[in-house]
Amino acid sequence: MKYDIFIEIAKILNMELGITPVLYGSLGLSRVVGEKFLINDIDILIPDVFLKDKFSELINVMLRFGFSVFNHKEHQFVRDSVNIEFACTSVLADINLSLENLRVCNVNGITFRMLDVNNYLSAYKFCLTDGYRKTKKTDYKKIEIIEEYMKTL
Repeated sequence: MKYDIFIEIAKILNMELGITPVLYGSLGLSRVVGEKFLINDIDILIPDVFLKDKFSELINVMLRFGFSVFNHKEHQFVRDSVNIEFACTSVLADINLSLENLRVCNVNGITFRMLDVNNYLSAYKFCLTDGYRKTKKTDYKKIEIIEEYMKTL
């Protein structure tokens, strides 16, 4: 269900704002490793300009498609109790990635980018350097799952 909502949002971003989003977080990881995780929200990376100078454009588009602003400062939206959180693509630099390094996916003409398993391992290991995330036991578990999955490749 959450993946379907991501695809819907990707289509909206493609058509309305010319954005090719990046599927990120637990939802993206679950698609890569085939593992079912508790997915609290849908994490999407988009160009920094849409969370800074053009945030009002993003808000207007999301409102037109039935989403409400949940937390303006954190760039969070909600619809039908599903939370969507946008972050800047510049966070990829923290794990030495750029958009060009990410796989482009096409689902029925809808384009988005995804991290691969190695990218997710780097991302979750980087998360453990964050003071807040260090306390999240789920990040350690995800790293274990990623490492086990990598043994099967």
